[in-house]
Amino acid sequence: MHTSAAALHIRNARDTDAPDICQLLQYMGYPQTAVHLIESNLQRFATDPQALTLVAEIEGQVCGFISMYLIPQMTCSGGYAHINFLCVDQHHRSKGIGEQLVLAAENFARMQGCERVELHSSLHRQAAHQFYLKLDYIESPKYFCKKLISNT
Repeated sequence: MHTSAAALHIRNARDTDAPDICQLLQYMGYPQTAVHLIESNLQRFATDPQALTLVAEIEGQVCGFISMYLIPQMTCSGGYAHINFLCVDQHHRSKGIGEQLVLAAENFARMQGCERVELHSSLHRQAAHQFYLKLDYIESPKYFCKKLISNT
């Protein structure tokens, strides 16, 4: 980890982190998400034992977050974990924050008996691809998606 003198603190997300998470999602290029939606989802995730959302703080300021969900599998006793989002503020990248968030999420998944972690990353996020490869993730060649509800 390459964090500077300021101490990095990783903790469970709270609904009061919603504005910071919305801002981080905008940095990633997601359309502006209503704070109340993120707040409501954080409240719901906080009571779901299959969900994990962590934030990284430096000097009390949220500078990153990761969201993960555990998914059972039919063919084995351990399920798998899916990272839904990982985002680090553009001013705090390349300091080991993303790696620490991933390691904390992986530890949670491991403690829950998951046999692997999966994630999806857009084709244009080349830096993210290199980041995951560095953390020993392997590229899986196919991903299919069908939209069921339109967000228009």
